[in-house]
Amino acid sequence: MCALTGWAAALSDPAILAALSVIHDDPARPWTVQALAQHAALSRAAFARRFRVDPVRITQRRDAWRVLAKALHTTPVFFVGGVVDEDAIRSLAISQNLLGTEEIVLIHHTDCGMLTFTDEELAQKLEDETGQRPEWSAHAFGDVEGDVRAGIEKIKASPFVPRTDSVRGFVYEVETGALREVS
Repeated sequence: MCALTGWAAALSDPAILAALSVIHDDPARPWTVQALAQHAALSRAAFARRFRVDPVRITQRRDAWRVLAKALHTTPVFFVGGVVDEDAIRSLAISQNLLGTEEIVLIHHTDCGMLTFTDEELAQKLEDETGQRPEWSAHAFGDVEGDVRAGIEKIKASPFVPRTDSVRGFVYEVETGALREVS
């Protein structure tokens, strides 16, 4: 069994989930790392270790969560993190057709690992190491904003995603913690 990472790991950690929940409940409050640690019943240092990054990055992630939490208070929103592929379209189709999602938010981030290689480079590396070429594509990209725009177009073009009036794309700037909309 593989270890959970990213949002899945955060949401499965009771302490981190407690902190994310209070941000969600009060997104306008100017949360500090110390206050979030207290809600998580941890020291500031123990809370920071859960993120495996420095406290400045925690603050940036907290600010991004705050922006997203504000959106959650208005209407059912489906968040797509990463490339829009067949799996993402399937999830969106289920969410809109069966669960009532009305808005879609696509988010990429700067300093993304997907910017560091091409699909061909990865396929060749895997073939060299295993003797088999993958049948799938990693969907690497060279332009974060361009991939957000392309993802929005894929979502809007899918016949299985009926409500596309409110599909928005953002880039989360890891360096500054800013979340900027891509038009």
